[in-house]
Amino acid sequence: VGSEMCIRDRLHDMEVYQPIAINLVSQQALEPDLVEFIEQQIEYYDIPGSYLMIEVTEKVLSTFSSKAREVIGQLRALDVKISIDQFSGSYESLRYVRKMSVDQVKLNCLQLKDKTDNSTDKAIINALVNLAKGMKLPLVGVNVDTKEVETNFINIGGELVQGNAISKGVVLDEFEIWLKRFLA
Repeated sequence: VGSEMCIRDRLHDMEVYQPIAINLVSQQALEPDLVEFIEQQIEYYDIPGSYLMIEVTEKVLSTFSSKAREVIGQLRALDVKISIDQFSGSYESLRYVRKMSVDQVKLNCLQLKDKTDNSTDKAIINALVNLAKGMKLPLVGVNVDTKEVETNFINIGGELVQGNAISKGVVLDEFEIWLKRFLA
């Protein structure tokens, strides 16, 4: 978390205010001191909890449901945002999403490439997009690595995407140069 806060300071110097997302693997999500550590970092770096989004996988929610609910509740009390990664839309995951009041879900869009043999997968993704919209739940399409996948996701109603089609990623110094050109 410490090195990400240095990035935050540099971004703020450029007048860019974006939340920081941290993806936790199953072992990290259940660490007994996780919430206390995050609270200490928020206080030490003097940032609002709302600038932090913790991403946990759907598997963590279903495998460790009571512990995950407890940790998520404690993080929400700090105003930390919660994202469910690798969302499948299973009945169990929908129950957890509804009960835990998460801020967004992330849906894998790998199956949206134009192939004739995956129309069932496309239909499932389409249904999940509609379901998330019906629940007024922000949905992010992930693994959007080509313009084709991005277009297909948008065509079925998706709005937010993450992946190489948007940006292959840049280091902070390159971002600073790009931002100066963009704002000029």
